[in-house]
Amino acid sequence: MSSNEKREIAVSKYFKRTPKEPTYLGTTFGMILTIGGILVAIIGSNSDGGPVCIGGLAFMFGGYIWFQAWSGNNKKRTAYEAEYKEAEPKPSDEQMDNWRNGDLDRIRKESMTKLDLLPNQVMGNPNDPIMVVGPSAGAHATLGKDNVIRFSIHDVVIVYLTDYHLAAYSCTVDMASGLETKESTQEYHYTDVVSVATQTDNSRIFKVVVEGKDKPLANYQKFALSVASGERIEVAISFPQLDDVIKNARLAPTGADNAVKVIRARLREKKGGVQE
Repeated sequence: MSSNEKREIAVSKYFKRTPKEPTYLGTTFGMILTIGGILVAIIGSNSDGGPVCIGGLAFMFGGYIWFQAWSGNNKKRTAYEAEYKEAEPKPSDEQMDNWRNGDLDRIRKESMTKLDLLPNQVMGNPNDPIMVVGPSAGAHATLGKDNVIRFSIHDVVIVYLTDYHLAAYSCTVDMASGLETKESTQEYHYTDVVSVATQTDNSRIFKVVVEGKDKPLANYQKFALSVASGERIEVAISFPQLDDVIKNARLAPTGADNAVKVIRARLREKKGGVQE
């Protein structure tokens, strides 16, 4: 099912929890007391007044119970409908993937220009550069119907290899707007590259937001490219504790394994050794 709403609104709904309809208080008892009180009062209207008094008390007590239940139910229903409208209808997993893939295609096409590269300078297919994509810290996360976990914000690194250097374009992409932030470009001579690898990071907590709650992940794996100056390009790509946060979740391909393989092969050619 696709959404006809604006992308920003639709994406926001995808990452919001759909509320469960609340249990409403029963009004039957109050209505029975109210009606019973009226009947008792009518039947006892020709007596000494005792039944009328009892009927009146039953009427007032039943009416109070009925009104409180009705009022409480009305507030619950109004709050539920407002929260439900904030979360539904959601875009389909396919539509979310189409938006994401469209963003990545556009970024890929623009990255070469931002790096001041020409197609004839790039090794391999300039239209298919090395790309690594992973969730950004603090991103909202939702499990799709296909058990793929999707994130609201992604970190993206695109790498081009030339005869003499490695050029990288990095950015963060917001799924709601499709816009890039935190853009940067780097150029490194192959001799300056110290390592390219996938590593486990235990130095800081990586947080994601699931159903409105912060979920800290004590360690994660990342794609990391390091150079002699101490600069690093990093993208989170895997979470050993993910199943503790969202059961049966799996990540979409990140491209990290291919990036490490291709860059290492190039470094081996230029530096005569395997980079770890």
